[in-house]
Amino acid sequence: MSRLRFFPLPANRQHWPWLLLSLPALATTVVAAQPGWRIAALAVGLGAWHQWQRQRQYAADTQPEQQLRQHQRNIGALARALPDALLIVQQAQVIYRNPAAERLLGLAADTPAPSLAALLPTLAPALPEQALSQYLSLQGGNGQTLDTLVTIAPFLHEGRPSHLLLVHDITQVEATRRQLQASNRELQAMAQRLFTVQEDERRAISRDLHDDIGQAITAMKLAAHAAIDEPDPAQRADDLGLLLEMADQTVGRLRDLSTLLRPPQLDALGLEAALSWQARTILRNRAIDFAVDIPPLSQRPAAVSEQTCFRIAQESLTNIVRHAHAGSVQLSLHELADGWMRLCISDDGDGFDLDGPRGLGLAVMRERAQGIGGKLEIQTAPGAGTCITCHLPFTPAAATEPGPGAA
Repeated sequence: MSRLRFFPLPANRQHWPWLLLSLPALATTVVAAQPGWRIAALAVGLGAWHQWQRQRQYAADTQPEQQLRQHQRNIGALARALPDALLIVQQAQVIYRNPAAERLLGLAADTPAPSLAALLPTLAPALPEQALSQYLSLQGGNGQTLDTLVTIAPFLHEGRPSHLLLVHDITQVEATRRQLQASNRELQAMAQRLFTVQEDERRAISRDLHDDIGQAITAMKLAAHAAIDEPDPAQRADDLGLLLEMADQTVGRLRDLSTLLRPPQLDALGLEAALSWQARTILRNRAIDFAVDIPPLSQRPAAVSEQTCFRIAQESLTNIVRHAHAGSVQLSLHELADGWMRLCISDDGDGFDLDGPRGLGLAVMRERAQGIGGKLEIQTAPGAGTCITCHLPFTPAAATEPGPGAA
C-alpha cells in the first residue's frame, strides 16, 4: 500500500480549494489497483499542486502593484482634499490641478490644461531646480488681486522631470498685517500728537499763571500798598474798590484754569449735570440753538469714564464753535443695556471730508476713547454736518473703588 505524504497547508486560505481538488486523486493512489489509474491520479494531483503554486506566485507578483495603486489613490484623495491650490507642471504645461486650484484661479473642471504662464504670469518662466517658496500677487478667478505664497519643488512624475506647485492664499493675512501696521503708525502718530497737546496745555497754563495771575497779584499788592499809604479816605476807598475788583477777576481766572485741569462740576454735580453745564457755557451767546437729551444714569460711572466722556464732549463742542458754522447742535448721553454708554453730538454745520486732512482734536478724541477701551465713530461729509458717536464702558464708580482694608 502506498503511503500518503502530508504537506503543510498554505497560510492563505484562498489556495486551499486547489489542495482539496488534489485530495481525491491522492486518495485514489491508496486504493487503486491498476498502475494506469495510479498514474492518472498522480497526474491530477500534480496538476492541482502546480496550479496552486502558480496562483501563489501570481499573488506574490501582483501584491506590490496593488499596493502602488492603493498608494496612488490615497495621494489623489489627499490632493483633492487639500485647501491649497496644487499644480503639477511638465515642460511649462499644467498637467494636473486639484479642485482648490480651480476655485482659486477660476477654472472650470473641463477646461483644457493651460500653460503655467497663463495661470501664473508673475512667476518666473524658468522653474528652479531646488525647492523654494516665494510671495506672488496673482489674479484670482473673481478678478481680485490675491496675495499668495507659492512653494515650488522639483520631482519625477511618471518618470518624467516635473515640478510641484503649492499655492497658499494669504490675502486675508496680508490685509490684516497691513491694517495692523497702519494702526501702529496711527497710534504712534497719536501718541506724538497727544504729547504735543499736553506740552502745549502745560505751556498755556504756565503762561496764564505767569502773565495773568502773576501780574494780577502784583497789581493787587501795589493797590494794597497804595491804599495803606493814601491819607485821603475817599481815595483810599477807591483804591480798595479797585483792589476788590482785581481780586474778583483773579478768582474768576483761577476758576477757569481749574476747570481746564479738572472740571469741578464732575465732582460736585455728576456727569449728566456737568455735560449740560458745559453745553450751555460753550454755546450760549453763539447764535446756536442746542438741545440736550441726558436721562439720569442708573449709577454714577467710574471717574475715568466720566472724565473721558466730558473731555470728548468739550472738544466736540469747541470744534463746532470754531469750525462748523452750525445753526443747531444736539447732545445726548444714554446708558445702554450691555454695560456701555453712548455719547452723541451732532450739528448741521459745514461738515468735512473724512479722507482729507484731519485736525488734531479728532485724533485726540479718538485716542481718549480707545485709551479706556471705547470706540469713537465720525459721520460727516462736506455740507452735510457732522455726527460724533462715542461708546464708552459704563462701569459703576462703586465697582472701581477699593474695598475696606485695601491698600
